[in-house]
Amino acid sequence: MKKSKVVFLIAMLVVLIPALAIAGGNQPARAAGDKSLSLISVPAGAPFPDGVSIMNSEFFDLIQQKSGFTLNWELFRAGVPNDEQITLLMASGNPPNMIQGASTALIGRFAREGGLASFDTALPNYPFLSKLYTREIMGAFSIDGKMYALPRVGAFNPATTLAIRKDWLRELNIAEPKTTDELYAALKAVKAAKPNVIPLVIGNNFGTISALLGAFGIPNERGPSIIIENGRASFPYLDNRIVDFIRYMNRLYVEGLIDPEFLIDTQAIQKMIAGNGFVMDINYVDIVRQMPAFKDRNPGGILEYFDPPKGPSGAVGNIRQRGLGGVSWIVPAAHNSKVPLVLELLELVNSNTDFLDIFAMGIVGRDVIKNPDGTLTRTDNFARVAGTKGYYSRLDITGHFDSVNNILEGFDVPLDFLAKTTMLNDIVYAPINVPEDAALIPTINQITSDAVYNMIINGYSDAAFNRMKQDLNNAGLERVLAQYQAWYSRR
Repeated sequence: MKKSKVVFLIAMLVVLIPALAIAGGNQPARAAGDKSLSLISVPAGAPFPDGVSIMNSEFFDLIQQKSGFTLNWELFRAGVPNDEQITLLMASGNPPNMIQGASTALIGRFAREGGLASFDTALPNYPFLSKLYTREIMGAFSIDGKMYALPRVGAFNPATTLAIRKDWLRELNIAEPKTTDELYAALKAVKAAKPNVIPLVIGNNFGTISALLGAFGIPNERGPSIIIENGRASFPYLDNRIVDFIRYMNRLYVEGLIDPEFLIDTQAIQKMIAGNGFVMDINYVDIVRQMPAFKDRNPGGILEYFDPPKGPSGAVGNIRQRGLGGVSWIVPAAHNSKVPLVLELLELVNSNTDFLDIFAMGIVGRDVIKNPDGTLTRTDNFARVAGTKGYYSRLDITGHFDSVNNILEGFDVPLDFLAKTTMLNDIVYAPINVPEDAALIPTINQITSDAVYNMIINGYSDAAFNRMKQDLNNAGLERVLAQYQAWYSRR
């Protein structure tokens, strides 16, 4: 281990261990019936107001009062990857009872090493959780039949599709494009009418080309994706679909319809916000958060989603991991005796709409008004508490927060495109120890991204395509595919 890494780890332990002395097991023995839990979670996006902290707020007091639990709640430090902090917590020998925010890869590693408690034996004693966690979801977080994580089960993950300047469509009398050919024609027309505009804005990551990949029949989760197709584990970046996609995108690039600087652009959305772009694949949360800035810079401008265009074969869509969230709770094996208490807490707060409403709305009647017709109205106080209550929503493992809070915060753009861009794929239910060589996947994805983007610029060639195939095989793609296939064949 490098000296700098050792120094970093020591510094982190110095910071974290004092907190662990409070949050961990160095406490007096619990009295009979005592419901105390220590936990650590990922911070929310907004900072706490002055004088407020995770254990000093009206929401913390309400949760303890209504649940009867005593919670010792810590937050991860911002700016340091969660996995690094969690690894230090686990290595300390005195971690909190509940930890939220570990990557699936880290959960799998801890589980294989015997570092995590399992939930499958106790879970049937909790009716709400047993119904929430279907066999497929339990399997996705299991190793050898034992479930090691409790994920959030959301209605959907934040989705994307193409947004377009509809005011320019009207100004130039261009029909809303329904196919990739019509999109090409629209991009050409805008380029001719507005030479200084970037017709198609993309950035240096696959997330900005998801909808177009889907139009060529290439399922993706905002990046290169291994999928189950016709009963086989496959990588759709090795067949004619990606060839057709590359040729389409290269045509756009050669004709000046894509920003020539896209390879180095990490903030491509800012070009849309500034009014310099015509079309872009945008996350629905981003489009709402950026809309005030867009309106300020483009008075009268209309930036809205349109139906994802169909490709030459009529394909459209992306993989969407419905049902699986990225904020799972784990319990260290050292706290195996706490598993029933952890499940009791999550059963209580997630089966009770009073708790779920606190997480999503704040105080009903003060922060949000429930109207007789079932709609919700924000009060002037909602903005004051919106950030703070989000910290406690980590206890919500249902889709309630995602659906209700997002609408209250303005994420109520029409989401009909979700159904049109969703390709559910069995690969999302692979257990956390599949593939065994998961550490190879980032390299596989990087090789794919680099090769595809280079061919978008330089044009498709058999030599470049075969070189990508060889590089992927050298990186272990065939081994990873075989491991997925072995799981799928025996499931």
